[in-house]
Amino acid sequence: MIITYKIPSGVMHVNADEFFRLARRPAIRRMLKQLRQDPTAAEEYGPQIREYLLGQEQAEHGRWATGAAKMVMAQTRLREAESRYKQMQSPCYACYTRDKDLLAAAKEDVQNAKYECSQLKREIAEVQKLEQRYKEIQVDVEGMLII
Repeated sequence: MIITYKIPSGVMHVNADEFFRLARRPAIRRMLKQLRQDPTAAEEYGPQIREYLLGQEQAEHGRWATGAAKMVMAQTRLREAESRYKQMQSPCYACYTRDKDLLAAAKEDVQNAKYECSQLKREIAEVQKLEQRYKEIQVDVEGMLII
């Protein structure tokens, strides 16, 4: 979505996708103040910005839910891989093996599962931050543009 409004020195064009994702809060507030000074643009884009931000928040929440489901599956795989590796090491279990290649493969499976879990944790944290960011921007929009 491109937001176009008049400023004292000309016309401003803002790409909402990039701007709201990357800009800092003071820059967003400054843009909203400038937008508020152009009443026709504020009337036109205020509701659109609000809908856009709500949609982005919901999309991030959906990504979070998907990531959480993936995380559960990855943790299950990790527990299974760790259990299998322990059984392969202990002579008390039927799966015990002295084959170094099989042990190395099992150990690598455990490491890969741990890596996948850590990647998913980072992704979930990033998505949560973006969701919170869009919520905070919505509060700014509602306060500054009086929709």
